Amino acid sequence: HKLDHIDMVDQAEMPQVLRAVNAIQATAWKVNQPVLEVMRQVWNGGGSLGGLPSRDDTPLPAKPSDIDRNEAALADWKRRAEAVHRENAKRKGKRISFLQKLSVAEKLAAYPAVYFPHSLDWRGRCYPIPKGGPEPQGNDIARSLLTFANGMPLGPTGGRWLAIHLANQFGVDKVSFEERISWVEKHQDAILDSAADPLDGQRFWSRADNPWQALAACFEWAGYVAEGETFVSHLPIALDGSNSGPQH
Repeated sequence: HKLDHIDMVDQAEMPQVLRAVNAIQATAWKVNQPVLEVMRQVWNGGGSLGGLPSRDDTPLPAKPSDIDRNEAALADWKRRAEAVHRENAKRKGKRISFLQKLSVAEKLAAYPAVYFPHSLDWRGRCYPIPKGGPEPQGNDIARSLLTFANGMPLGPTGGRWLAIHLANQFGVDKVSFEERISWVEKHQDAILDSAADPLDGQRFWSRADNPWQALAACFEWAGYVAEGETFVSHLPIALDGSNSGPQH
């Protein structure tokens, strides 16, 4: 019976599960200040770059001079104007969503550490409860605005995983790990240019599949190139599970 099942779940002892959730909730995050600064500059400059919504609506098409006496011209103009209205409405929604993330990030930037309470679904998957701002399982913008508050030196193997993560953000994720590392080495000049001059340089980062997470990784890669294994990295490295539900 369904109610019996719910009662059983309510009364169940799940110390390992609770310890796991609490470990996730105890993870300290902070706002990625360099990414936030570039994002703010792009938005102040009109948006659009790196997948940000444009600050301005697309203007309606000009009305034909004979629109009052030409029904075909009127119908065609209405069709094109309706398409622009639809696009502008979509853009407005994206604008609101982005500005909410930007606003929350700017507020959280004042804190050395922030934490995300999490919930479990029926499959055992864990999700952060706060939505709308930066969050570890959000879209490219939401994830790029966060780093771990507590960093660690990359050490002898961290640079390898940073390179794999960097290639993944550019969409180079269907080849072997070694090929991904080779791709990063081949494009290192453009990657370092993205970190040194993200807006007035080549803007290599903006052509990535996940441009803002790519920019965050470019900043980290520049630190690694400059300092080597002693570089203290704060960047989360994402790894895919082959079958996450049963694994959890």
